[in-house]
Amino acid sequence: SFFWLAMMNATSFFAHSIFEPHSPSFKFWVKLDVICTGLSSLNLSFGCLCALLWEKSSRRKDRFLYNALNEKCLTINICLFSVFIKIGLNSWAWQAETLYMLNIVIASVFGLMTFLKRLQRNGTSFKEKFFITASISSAAIFPIAIHMDIGSCLIFGDLRLGTLQVAFFACDMAFFFIFCWIWAVQQIL
Repeated sequence: SFFWLAMMNATSFFAHSIFEPHSPSFKFWVKLDVICTGLSSLNLSFGCLCALLWEKSSRRKDRFLYNALNEKCLTINICLFSVFIKIGLNSWAWQAETLYMLNIVIASVFGLMTFLKRLQRNGTSFKEKFFITASISSAAIFPIAIHMDIGSCLIFGDLRLGTLQVAFFACDMAFFFIFCWIWAVQQIL
């Protein structure tokens, strides 16, 4: 998930900072940006699913599924990338929303389930609780950011602090705290 997040940031730099809007290069880089965003979200879902299965790994069926997902991660990513390239390079209405917003919603649900499960465990460390709370709080900013355009125009007279800037900053912060949470869990294991 972190690899695809880095790729999303790299491709979005080209799409939104280098090329003129509506040029063929701009459209290509925007599509790659959308594809990487969708793959990052799907991988976050897979990671959360593995974490949930790890909690139940005493059951043989769950352990098998956990090992299968974990061992096939690279293969799954190559297949998903191929599918997303095929889908992502064909244009249709709501393409971006289909490729990344739906996956973000799915990842959010799995992430919340994973976090709530960890919080219910006995012996959850203060670090874990802090990073889980910080990640959820950061992610909660994303839907609130929809209203930032009006406030930014009123305060600054332009979109200096608009929806996109606040929403992507919130996502970056959520990923940062997820990374810190993973580090905190690894310290325990």
